[in-house]
Amino acid sequence: MPAGQLLPIPAGVSLEEAAALPEVACTVWANLFMTAHLSPGEILLVHGGGSGIGTFALQLASAYGVRVFCTASAKKNEKCLLYGAERAIDYNDEDFVQVVKQDTEGHGADVVLDTIGAKYLAGNVDVLATGGRIVTIGLLGGAKAELNLGLLLVKRASITGTTLRARPIDEKAIIVEDVREHVWPLIEAGWPGSASDRPGDRDAGRRRSTPSCRGQRPYWQGAARPLVAIPSRPLCGQ
Repeated sequence: MPAGQLLPIPAGVSLEEAAALPEVACTVWANLFMTAHLSPGEILLVHGGGSGIGTFALQLASAYGVRVFCTASAKKNEKCLLYGAERAIDYNDEDFVQVVKQDTEGHGADVVLDTIGAKYLAGNVDVLATGGRIVTIGLLGGAKAELNLGLLLVKRASITGTTLRARPIDEKAIIVEDVREHVWPLIEAGWPGSASDRPGDRDAGRRRSTPSCRGQRPYWQGAARPLVAIPSRPLCGQ
C-alpha cells in the first residue's frame, strides 16, 4: 500500500469505524470541495442522501456552512434531516427540480452530487443555478442520455465525471493529504456520527454536525498512530 494513501486512525474512533472512513471521506471531499469547489453559503443537492456517500456528504457540507438538499426514499428522509439536510426530497413522489427551486426562491443548486447518471441528467441541468456544477460519480440510472447543451451554455454550467479508485497514486496522495488536513480534525473533534443518537432531536443533530475546529492545525500531525487506507485498485467497476 503506497504511504500516500494512508491515514491515521482518528482519536476516539474504533478500528472498525475508522476502516469505513477513508474511501467515503476521500470521495466526498475530492468531489465536492476539490472538483466542484463547493463554498460556504452555496446550495448543494445530493442524490442518494440516505447512502453512505450521501450521509457523509450531508454532514460534511453542512459543517462547512452549505445549504443542503437531498433526494432519498421516504423511509430515509428523517435520517437525512438529522444529518444536516435542509430538505429531504422523496424521489418517488416529488420533483426535485421543483422543490429545490421553490425552496431557494428560484436560485437552484450551485452544486449537484450525482450518483444516478442518465436518468437525472436533464433534471440536474434544469435545477442548476447560473455557474452551477454537476459532479457525476455513479451511473445507477444509466450511462446514456440526451443533453440540452444550449441550457448548459446559458447557465455557464459544467458537468464533471470522476472516480476515486482508478486515479493515479499521486492524485490519491493529494486527496488523502487534503482529507487529513480538512476532514480528520472534524472527526477527532467528535464529528460525524452522533446525530442519530437522539433521532427525535433534529436541531441537536445539526448542532453536533457543526464543529468548532475549522481552520485549526490537525493536532495529531506527526503522532504515531495506526493507519487506515483508501483502496489502491479499481473495484466494482470504478
